[in-house]
Amino acid sequence: MSIYLYWNLIKKFCYKLFFISLFISSCTTHQKHFPVLVLATELDFGTYTGEILHAEGFNEFSLKSVYDESVKLTVLKNYDVVILAQSEIGAEKSEMLRKYVSNGGNLIAFKPDRELYDVFGIGSLEGTIDEGYCY
Repeated sequence: MSIYLYWNLIKKFCYKLFFISLFISSCTTHQKHFPVLVLATELDFGTYTGEILHAEGFNEFSLKSVYDESVKLTVLKNYDVVILAQSEIGAEKSEMLRKYVSNGGNLIAFKPDRELYDVFGIGSLEGTIDEGYCY
C-alpha cells in the first residue's frame, strides 16, 4: 500500500471519530455552570437580589431557595461566590455556610442571620443608642 492510501484511511477515521464525538456531545445534556449562587426566599424581598444583579448586568448566576433540600455543602462548593439574601436560616444551614467559608468559599450576606455573625466578625452591641450614635 502506498502512503497516500494510508493517509486517506487516517483521514476517514479522523472524520468518523470527529462526527461520532460531535453526536455524543449533542446527545448528552450539559448543565451550564454559573459562578454565583443566590440563596433567597420570597420573604423580605429575597428574590429581589437576583433582580438587582440582572439590572447591574450580572446574568451568570443561579437562584435557589435557601430552604431547598438540594442545597448542600457539596453543591455550594461548585460556586465561586454564594450570595445570601436576608433570611432567617437556622442552625443547620448556618453550619453548612460556615463550613463553606472555612473551606475557602466566598459568602456575601445581606443582613445575615444572628447564627452567622461570627463568620462576618459581627458582634452584639450592649448599651443604648442616643440620637442615632452607637457608644
